Amino acid sequence: MITKLIVQGFKGLREFNIQPGHVNLVIGANGTGKSNLAELVRFIARLPRDGLKYTMNDMGGENAIRTRQGTGAPFKFHVEFEATQDAARGIESIVYGFELTQSKGDLRVSREWLRAVVYKRKAGRPKAQDYPLFDAQLPVELTYERSGERINHLSEDLKRLEPDFANIETDALILSAFGQAGELKTITDFVGSWRAYNIDAALAKLVLGRGDIELSANGDNLVPFLIRVLGDPSIRQSLLTQLREPVPYIRDIRPEFGPAFHTLKFSEADSGNEFQLSDMSDGTVRLLGLFAIFLQKAPPAVILLEEPENALHRYAISRLLELVYHVATREKFPSQVFLTSHSPVVADEVLRADKLLDKQFKSCCFISQRDKISIVAAPTKTIQAIANNIGRPSEYLRDGDMGDDPLRLLNTQQNGE
Repeated sequence: MITKLIVQGFKGLREFNIQPGHVNLVIGANGTGKSNLAELVRFIARLPRDGLKYTMNDMGGENAIRTRQGTGAPFKFHVEFEATQDAARGIESIVYGFELTQSKGDLRVSREWLRAVVYKRKAGRPKAQDYPLFDAQLPVELTYERSGERINHLSEDLKRLEPDFANIETDALILSAFGQAGELKTITDFVGSWRAYNIDAALAKLVLGRGDIELSANGDNLVPFLIRVLGDPSIRQSLLTQLREPVPYIRDIRPEFGPAFHTLKFSEADSGNEFQLSDMSDGTVRLLGLFAIFLQKAPPAVILLEEPENALHRYAISRLLELVYHVATREKFPSQVFLTSHSPVVADEVLRADKLLDKQFKSCCFISQRDKISIVAAPTKTIQAIANNIGRPSEYLRDGDMGDDPLRLLNTQQNGE
């Protein structure tokens, strides 16, 4: 679980330093950076697989990635995170970060650092969830510090790679250049699993995507993904159980294979009528995808959902967030969850559930704003306003200006005005 996230210079996220919890709600007016947070999650997750240069170019290039600065402003780009124990994924602790500088128009890694303790992998094939087993009694320390092209410090376990580190390119990161070497793979697997989703039911119905290993960010491959997921009897039963609560008329879901494309067929519990995916409501399709994300045996270590309330009935939102809290607080393969939302229903559910949590777990509420500090912990008065059902979060967060509106509204309510 990420315990600290520090960023400077990424898109509209000019600068922030937050300490997230198990479930995190991010609210704020339009245009204040909530979507940029989703892009940040995708950016970091791609670094181990695609490298810094290709990732930045594929996401629109340097000018699309970094915060736009005024003429003559110093160049700033800093990403850093800390993570705590995740035994199932082989992690005891991680501190990782890097800074970029610009020289003659080219981006260079000016600093990079890694301080981590991971567990030794056990021999043998991965289990059914495709994750190796780790031995928590055999911790491995990984330390790496670099300034420009100079390696300042290496732990013993990494010294065998020292000759190769000396040749690392100026725009390369250790997680991409050496992420498959030894125990570094444990860290790259953890970081590379982070995902941000904004499932589009219309795209899902068109069955555009073909991969079935993981669900794409917009859900265009929902059909092949679900066909694979439904092939596991235990997941299939859990998925149907979850879906029948908010959509009780659904009896079964099964794949339908056609000559040109595959789809899903739904059957009704009372009439026995059958419907294809294209006939289902957007809310049902979107809910199905969201449930499937969390019901995987080893879901992503970090999951960000953009506006999960879209097209969902209030009861469906409640059921989804119950599952979110279950997965975020379970012992094996937990997922840390971020929710970006305008919905007072989502805010209410997060705050309500937070009161029921054991003290070892916590929820956090953050506000995105168009200011130097672009994401901040929500002030107590803002949380009180949400808890008292005083309007939508966006109604008293104008362009990131927290102002006195929540406090004024609370005083008005208390004075009976």
